Order: sequence, then structure tokens, then C-alpha cells
Amino acid sequence: MPIYNPGSGFRPGSGYGPRPAPVPGASTYHPGQDFPASTGTSIPSAADGTVYYSGSMAGYGNTVVVEHNVNVEKVYTLYGHLNEPSSLLHQYHQHG
Repeated sequence: MPIYNPGSGFRPGSGYGPRPAPVPGASTYHPGQDFPASTGTSIPSAADGTVYYSGSMAGYGNTVVVEHNVNVEKVYTLYGHLNEPSSLLHQYHQHG
């Protein structure tokens, strides 16, 4: 799966790897790449896939996880810190 670039409405945020703790006592390891955007911005899927999980997740708040089939392997992308919950569970989404 190619590197994800969500588009012009987003800016790079916290990157993958070590970082200063965002709040006291939090982990200093960041396991992903953040792309902050203004409230209400539509979030494009990184690749074609089906919503595997939609709900609240510890550390991420409102979250959507999309399952993709890439070269016969299942790959998951997580979209966290969403402003509001999503009702997209089991819906298929195309890239972009």
C-alpha cells in the first residue's frame, strides 16, 4: 500500500516513532502518523476497503478502522481522534 497522503485539507502532525509526551505520563512512542484537519473535513480512505470497526477506542476517542486487501494480505488503517462518532460499520469505501 502506498504512503497515505489525505490531501490539501490536512497537515502533517505527530510522526511515527519517539516524541515528547503529549500529556504528563503518556507514552513517548507514537505508533502512527497524524494528519490534523479542521472540524468537518471529510477523511478519504487510504485505499479501497470496508469499515471493520467504528466506535470509541482508548487513546483515540472516536475511531474508524478500515480493512483493506493488499496483495492478498489484510491491512488495517486507523482513523482516530474524530470529532464525532461514525455510523459507517461494514460499509465499503473506495480510495480517495
